Amino acid sequence: MFNQIKAEFYKLFHTKALYLMLVLILCVFGIFSIGGEQQFVVSSSSVDNKWEIGKTVGFLARAYSDTLHPFLGEVIRTATSYTVFFWLIILIFSVTFFSREYQDSTIKIAIASGQSRLKFFLAKYLVITITSLVLYFLFIMTAFIIECIKFHVSLEFLNIMPMLKIAILNCMVMSGFISITLMFCIIFRHTAVVVGVMCLFTFSAPMIYMMTWDRMSVQSWEVLLYLKINPMYYWMNTCSYNILPGIENSIILYFIGVMIFTSIISFAILRKQEIR
Repeated sequence: MFNQIKAEFYKLFHTKALYLMLVLILCVFGIFSIGGEQQFVVSSSSVDNKWEIGKTVGFLARAYSDTLHPFLGEVIRTATSYTVFFWLIILIFSVTFFSREYQDSTIKIAIASGQSRLKFFLAKYLVITITSLVLYFLFIMTAFIIECIKFHVSLEFLNIMPMLKIAILNCMVMSGFISITLMFCIIFRHTAVVVGVMCLFTFSAPMIYMMTWDRMSVQSWEVLLYLKINPMYYWMNTCSYNILPGIENSIILYFIGVMIFTSIISFAILRKQEIR
């Protein structure tokens, strides 16, 4: 297994998928750096302060109540605001890197030589996930540090810990998102179809959640289920620093549930799938 992971990392650094991902990340970070106040798929129930923490969901950059002395929570939601775009970069990277094995027929050669399909899939998932999460973590932590320096917010332990907590929670959701993506790669085996399905799935949740988030207790179980299996539901809360009661436990259960479900489906299909 270790040798397979090493082989996948070797492929990673000799493929255009990684460098395309890095270019896209740099472009997005450049936009973040020069941008001012921005809101993406945002909804608020606040009357006095439009973007009040705890009464707003979505992705907000530099929506500070006091532009000279912002709250720590406002800095955190600024640092994580571009998660609204980052998942799309990871989607393109994951599908491109994974689907290449089918397009080049290298998966057929590997399996014909006696390589385990299970090990092959796990190695791919681990390399894609590790690469994606490291780059995402560096992105949001760099953005956080820049904003803290800009507004003279102390980078002491008590200030960094809430940001690290959000970063870890977001990374757990991102891991589930990647797992869902690779499951669809195995099911459809077509890059455009997988990207289309995942974009529709991910984009649809914010539209629904913006209309229902402040009335969740009266929504049907179908709506609640759809929202809570969608990564955007969790990102729209954590990235707006809207820390709902039990959100940490919900994300942990989401991560575990998605990993188990997608692994079972992926392994079952991959075991019986005819590789051409």
